[in-house]
This record gives sequence, C-alpha cells and structure tokens, in this order.
Amino acid sequence: WKTRILLDALTDVATYVPIDISRDHLLEASRDLATDYPSIPVQPVCADYTTDFALPDPPPSAARTVVYYPGSTIGNFRPEQAHQFLAHVAQIAGPGGGLIIGVDLRKSPDVLVPAYDDSEGITAEFNYNVLDRINREIGATFDLDRFDYTAEWDPDRSCIDMQLVSRDDQQVQVDGVEVSFEAGEAIHTEYSFKYTLDAFAQLAGRAGLEVDTVWTDADDRFLSRPRRRRRLHRLAALSNRACSNRACSIRRNAAAGRCMRHNQHVPTWTFQPARWLPDRFDIDRSCVQHIPSPEAPPSRGDPASSSG
Repeated sequence: WKTRILLDALTDVATYVPIDISRDHLLEASRDLATDYPSIPVQPVCADYTTDFALPDPPPSAARTVVYYPGSTIGNFRPEQAHQFLAHVAQIAGPGGGLIIGVDLRKSPDVLVPAYDDSEGITAEFNYNVLDRINREIGATFDLDRFDYTAEWDPDRSCIDMQLVSRDDQQVQVDGVEVSFEAGEAIHTEYSFKYTLDAFAQLAGRAGLEVDTVWTDADDRFLSRPRRRRRLHRLAALSNRACSNRACSIRRNAAAGRCMRHNQHVPTWTFQPARWLPDRFDIDRSCVQHIPSPEAPPSRGDPASSSG
C-alpha cells in the first residue's frame, strides 16, 4: 500500500522497478500493480538490494531516477551498514537523482521499549521465528521455551537491542555442531536504530546525499511520512541536487520549502511521459533475477535472467 500511495500521487512515471528478494511475492505484487496502473511500466528485479546488482536500462523518456524506501528498515542496519546502503543508493540514483526514505525518529524509551516488547508478544514471536526457522531448515534443536526474549534501549548507540537469552545451561545441535549456552547468554537477533533529524542528515551527507524535504507525523515520531498526499509531489526526502551555495547546511525547513540558511527553494520535479505500457511484456519473463543459486552462482553484478 505504501507504493500505491506514491503512485497515486505521481503523474508521467517513466517506469517503476520493484526490487525484492522473494521472487514469487515480487511477481505477484508486480502483476497487481501492472493491472491497477496500466499507464506505468513495471519491471521487477529479484535481488538482495544490499548487494551490487544491475537495473534494467531506463526508457529514453526517463528524466531522473528516484529510489523509494518507505517504512523504517534503514534502522535495522548498523550505522556503518546504513552509510554503505545510502552511498549505494546515491550511486544508483545518479546526479540529480533522489531518495524517498522512511526513518524512525529517536523518542522516549517509555514509548520505544513497549513497542518492541509488546504485551501481545508479536515482536517476540518474530524473533523466536529465527530459531524456529533454523530448526526447520537445517535440523537444529533449539528449544524455544528455554529462551527469553528481551528488548532493551541502548542510549549510547541510540538503538533497541533485541536478544534471545538462554534461561539455563544447555547444548544445541546446529547442523551437526554442538553449541553450548550458559544461563544468561544471549543471541543477538536484531537492532533498530533511531535517529534525530540532524543525525540522519549527517549520515546521509557522508553518503553523498542531502536533505531536501522532511515530512513527519503530527507527533514528530517518524521521518518522511507525508501528512497529506498533495505534498507528495515534492517527492524526495534526500537528493543529489544541492543548494547552489556549496557552503549550505544540509538542514532544510520543510514547512517553508526553503534552505534554512540561504532561503533557496527546495527543488521539485515531475517525470516525463512513458512511451510504452506494461501489457507489452510478460511480468514473469521480464523479471531480472540476481539471486545466486548454490549450483551455479552468477558473478557479482552479472544478472541471470529468469523466466516464470
């Protein structure tokens, strides 16, 4: 639905390239989008987007490339990983390109901890599923009842640290190897880093991006979440297009739509008309796949085409 909010607000989109590691889910979603948005070409790419991979050549009508990364998944990367990811995005977008990204903002631990250690145990089950899947897929012997889920706020690192903590001394078989756990020993399962506006702007700046426009919710808890659809025409929260004053701060005043220091308007854009439609090709056969197989892994960056 996040993609549909964006597509509903845009006009003259040259092409849409969804990327996902799950090919079946990717193809199903791509078919639905191609059906519901007949004027937008859909070119799915099956890949791990944290690795290097090639994108389909854009149609001649494409004026620029904008990467869309909604939600707050960037928080699951450690800061150094987030920097690498953003630098990769900047390279994909190219000069004049942009990125729309969702970021969870830093807030009180009284709000954060209950969100990750919820009373219904939803997040706990998500983490226990890590062990359950190891048991299913490689025959491990984890007893989920012998681990406690914890979610703690680390103020120094500005993140929620999620762990599964062994309740007692125990041994677990993992792919034929015996692994010993002492009581209180933890398995780290997930981070969720939270940012201030300044901290994320600095991270983006080191990756070659600068902030154009910021949307937040009414309580300033989430970044790049538009309050009104009509404002989506501004598109990017981050852009490779800088203020004409090279000494400009990367901070922006979103409400005024101007650079805070030099009073320059935040750039806006539209896409050029598309010249071809999604019904001219088959979604299954057009899907470019970059998932290496154990039998014959393709070289990095060398796409292996796949048919449905």
